[in-house]
Amino acid sequence: MAAPRIGDNVYIGPGAVLYGDIEIADNCYIGANAVVNRSFTEPGSVIAGVPARVVRHDDRVWWQKNGLRRAFGPGASDDR
Repeated sequence: MAAPRIGDNVYIGPGAVLYGDIEIADNCYIGANAVVNRSFTEPGSVIAGVPARVVRHDDRVWWQKNGLRRAFGPGASDDR
């Protein structure tokens, strides 16, 4: 079985499971405990659920750590 292919700037939440010959696009967010068993090729997707599905789409992914908020993706800026 082939390993999943993960794009750049992809966040995988705790407990999420990815299996099979699948692809995850750049700038995606996979929610905690999601079960991902198919490919998601649209960049900027927020993926969650069992089985996983797209619950939101944004061309920017926001990360926040220690009070610092950063945006990644096309046209990303911190002015939000």
